[in-house]
Amino acid sequence: MFKKYFAYVAVFFITALINGSVANAARSDGIEKESDIQFDFSEFQWDSVQSHKKKEKYVSFMRLLKEEKYLQARNNIEKQIKIKPEDANLYGLRGMLNVLEKQFNEAEKDYQYAIFLDNLNLGAHLSLAELYFKQNKFVLAKLNYKKALSINADAGGAYIALASIASATGDNSQVEKNLKMAYQASSDSVRGKAAVVNLLAQWYKKEKQFDLYLSMAKEFRSDFPNDNLSFNFILDALYVGGDIEKVEQELRRFIAQNLTDTIYRYKLVSLLAKQEQRYNDFISELQKIEKITPASSRPLTVKVKYFLDKKDYQKALVLVNQAKARFPKSVVGDKLAGEMYKSMGLIDESILAYESAFKKQPERHFLVALIDVLNKGGRYKRAKELLLLELEKSPGDFSLQLKLGQIYIQMKQHSLAISLYEKLLKLQPKNTLVLNDLAWLYMLTDNVKALELSERAYLIAPKSWVVVDTYGVILLKYGKNKQGLVVLLQALALNESNLMVHFHLAQAYVSNHQKQKAVNQLKAVIDRQWSSKLVHKEAKKLLMQLQSDR
Repeated sequence: MFKKYFAYVAVFFITALINGSVANAARSDGIEKESDIQFDFSEFQWDSVQSHKKKEKYVSFMRLLKEEKYLQARNNIEKQIKIKPEDANLYGLRGMLNVLEKQFNEAEKDYQYAIFLDNLNLGAHLSLAELYFKQNKFVLAKLNYKKALSINADAGGAYIALASIASATGDNSQVEKNLKMAYQASSDSVRGKAAVVNLLAQWYKKEKQFDLYLSMAKEFRSDFPNDNLSFNFILDALYVGGDIEKVEQELRRFIAQNLTDTIYRYKLVSLLAKQEQRYNDFISELQKIEKITPASSRPLTVKVKYFLDKKDYQKALVLVNQAKARFPKSVVGDKLAGEMYKSMGLIDESILAYESAFKKQPERHFLVALIDVLNKGGRYKRAKELLLLELEKSPGDFSLQLKLGQIYIQMKQHSLAISLYEKLLKLQPKNTLVLNDLAWLYMLTDNVKALELSERAYLIAPKSWVVVDTYGVILLKYGKNKQGLVVLLQALALNESNLMVHFHLAQAYVSNHQKQKAVNQLKAVIDRQWSSKLVHKEAKKLLMQLQSDR
């Protein structure tokens, strides 16, 4: 069956929950997770259709949808409806097709008619509720989810959806309540339960309710005492709650019972690396791992990254050379050399190392690393050539197209950049990076759409200093000086260390006739010895203008 779409209820609302207010929950990197939790809500599939999954008419229709053969799918379903016009499931399936083709009014009619034919049709209520949610018709969405739950109290996806609606409407008490109900309704499989616990964890982190998170993690652990997923939640709950000592105790207890384990030894290593006074313990644990896995280059990699973080390049270089000597046929030495030289600001050496790695192992991540260091060194033409070659192989790759657009910006090829970004915006209309970059391009080319796009990005990502800074500058550009000043003060609060934001704020003070504040901002920028040459130059120029006006 077309599992990807059948799981739409939970997957869509997990996305909504994560991208909404719940999503801003801080996620700790203090404990390395074995892998990201993948949401699997197949138990929340459309029961009324699932019961018919062996019928060829449904199977063939779903296959056509999966293959995106929508015209054939429509002909198929219309033919079935003529044969059996009283089958509610058929209208539900046509509604699904209409959603995929973005004919939302027609989809609504189909779901409503399916409910008219069979008021207990669980799938139709869930589908209609999802449709209403996407349209921000939260009252209607809630009614249909509650109806679905009255039909089947174990429809856990509906509880997740209600939690998402509660989050979107600011009804925080209902978020936790519905997620707990989803936990009870989810399947008894560890992954089914873990998906809901993950959402609860994000919620508790956002609300800083770490005790409740730990309590939930312990409940999950008691349900699945021998599963690593439940252990990971215990570790994470303890870590975000600030009980680092207890995290270490739990890890050492586990390791003592599993002497050849390396997964949790690496978690312990990660924990120790963040504590300045634990260097000897950090090295000791890595040596134990090296004895367990003598053929692995990972311990060396961890050490190199540790010293790069400390900017101890002498020790890092010794280890990079060890990596090249011990693993001559591997790319690990070149990869580590590329990272080290990039960190040291030795761009030519870093480029050579990444080129060597990519030549030995032409994989995407090495290409991206090479392109990034080429950009950092201003080698835009070479980066552009590599991207265009790779895009010939993967013309639909969004991330590579985005990198190409950013190179066009650096090369001041604004018409090419605008054309590409407009194409990307159609593919992902809520992508803040695309919105932000395109808004900036429109501003540079005096296109009034800059204001609209920058505002859209700001409304989606009001905590991104880059987005807020762009919005503030564009407000100034179009004469909204007071609002621009307010927004740029917000950008500064989000990132006080970025001198470009300070410079833009100085411009805002000038636009608002607050000359002395502008002068103070500019002097602060100029006094920073580590400021970029461009910012330093522009700040000096503006300061001289202000001082000459006295």
